[in-house]
Amino acid sequence: MRLALCLGFIATLAACTAAPIVYAPSDKIGDPPSGSVTPLKKILVQGNAPLRLVFVHGVGDHCYGYALNGKTGWLNDDVAAHIGLTPTSAFSAPHTINVSVFMGGQPDKRSVMQYGTRSFELKLDGVDKPMPVQAIEITWSPLTQWLKTNQLAYDSPSVFADTALMAAGCVAPPDYNQIPPIKYPPDRLWLNRTIKEQVFDRALADAIIYEGSYGATIERGVADTLCHAVTGQPDDVKCVWPSVQAAANVNQYVFVTHSLGSRLVYDTFLNLTGYYTKAKENPFTREEVANAKPFVSQMLVNTPSIYMMANQLALLGLANVPKDARSQDGSRPFLLPGVWFKALDAGAAASAGPSTSPAALVNFTNESSALADARRQAETLVGKPVPALKLIAFNDTNDLLTWHIPSWYQNSGPLPVAGDARPEVELVNVFVQNAAHWFIVESPAPAHSDYFVNQDVWKIMSCGAEHGALAACPY
Repeated sequence: MRLALCLGFIATLAACTAAPIVYAPSDKIGDPPSGSVTPLKKILVQGNAPLRLVFVHGVGDHCYGYALNGKTGWLNDDVAAHIGLTPTSAFSAPHTINVSVFMGGQPDKRSVMQYGTRSFELKLDGVDKPMPVQAIEITWSPLTQWLKTNQLAYDSPSVFADTALMAAGCVAPPDYNQIPPIKYPPDRLWLNRTIKEQVFDRALADAIIYEGSYGATIERGVADTLCHAVTGQPDDVKCVWPSVQAAANVNQYVFVTHSLGSRLVYDTFLNLTGYYTKAKENPFTREEVANAKPFVSQMLVNTPSIYMMANQLALLGLANVPKDARSQDGSRPFLLPGVWFKALDAGAAASAGPSTSPAALVNFTNESSALADARRQAETLVGKPVPALKLIAFNDTNDLLTWHIPSWYQNSGPLPVAGDARPEVELVNVFVQNAAHWFIVESPAPAHSDYFVNQDVWKIMSCGAEHGALAACPY
């Protein structure tokens, strides 16, 4: 009886789901939220130009089907129906690309990339013929699952003891029982165990791995898998980017990323188009950049928006603080310290060293501005001005692994070349609530992982936002 009363009392303290709140970069302390989000259908070019909708997950264990499984994926059948997508194919069988394909060396059955596709049609307002949509799911998690297991499983017994805690479609790695039998730590309390073993050992560890030397393997894997997904080249060969497509055959692209996936997409675009920084070596060779740049630039210039869930750009920036930084520098992006060195020709890459020509130096201190400049430089591919890049960042304020993007990541000052203007980036932060509030806590695991379970996320993407709040939405 006492237990029932306690549970009833706690239940009365559970907060209802909060309505989304949308911040504009210009909002200051004390200002009401004033952000706006353009509905997806209005961002896309009207007509019958095909859309490729690309999903890239972030930290934590993810397995095939996390995005496109019709029952449990981020873009499941119910969500697709709500946002106007009609399936025209089943979810494909997984394409598996071994680490040896894009890194060389011996194959490793536990270290792979995967991708899958599913086709849809999207009905646009005022357009008779629906837009063909190819959804692409990119899964890089197997590259790090075995690594976290080998190094940290001794500290995370509950993750493998309770199969309900495993990510959808995931199983304990086949080498788990080969881990040396180090004695487990004493039992942790529930909340501490969740944070330590799931949030830190299985999730935040991925961000640490990416910031180190193994990050090159992850980025090369994402690039090669994206190339395979859009070209259909055999899984067992290193992908070669095709030449620029004729205007009549060009696709539109929208990227939906989670957590570290945003940084992965940014780095891949920039490094493959000849942008790089002295803070981190470009993982691609001169020849690879020369081959990829035309097609990747065209892809980027036809990407009007990126939807980012649970962002770590500000946190990861702390790993790259320059050694000569001083407190009087003030708030600024440390994601890319120093300068971006922009190549003078398609063949230049980090392996060739930065150009010493003053005309080659572009003073970008963050990836979003550099990404916008890369799009602007590629305007000649489409023969018309490129609209501002829309970056829509979703955050649950109780997600321990998200940092909403501050205003200084939007436009960080003028270019050093006379007559040039800072490339446009339209940044907006959307705050949602991914899980119920119980007494004084929101469970940290779903707070980080359940953005796509949250109907408000899809409503904002589909219907947009006005004056800091969700716009009128039919569902």
